Amino acid sequence: MATILVVDDNLEVRNVIAFWLERYVPGPHTMLGVESARNAVHVWERQRDEVDLIITELAFATGRMRGQELIDHIRATDPDVSILVVATIATEEERTGIRGADSIIPKPPDMSSLVSEVRRALLRVTSAVQAQERE
Repeated sequence: MATILVVDDNLEVRNVIAFWLERYVPGPHTMLGVESARNAVHVWERQRDEVDLIITELAFATGRMRGQELIDHIRATDPDVSILVVATIATEEERTGIRGADSIIPKPPDMSSLVSEVRRALLRVTSAVQAQERE
């Protein structure tokens, strides 16, 4: 079973993403939702072995920690976990300035792009697990 951590300070956005994934991404999967990068770090530290995919925004209305700091922290502890960024990006320069993301989707996300990227990320996770089991 896949575990997806969704990090967004807007509860409505977290709920919409959860709805789309439950409806359109085959699974079973577990959704964990938090409203800040700091809370995401706490979840990550406790459940790192269970989290397969992180979907995060970059700018949070509350808290000091930004999305890029969250990504940097996670990459330092696990370079292989899948990270999908959903962000308001105005220029290509802003896009290339995001380090450590496997994929970047413009905010607000459209359902088909988000679902497609999540499916792709979970397929990579499944393939990696199967390869480890064969070893």
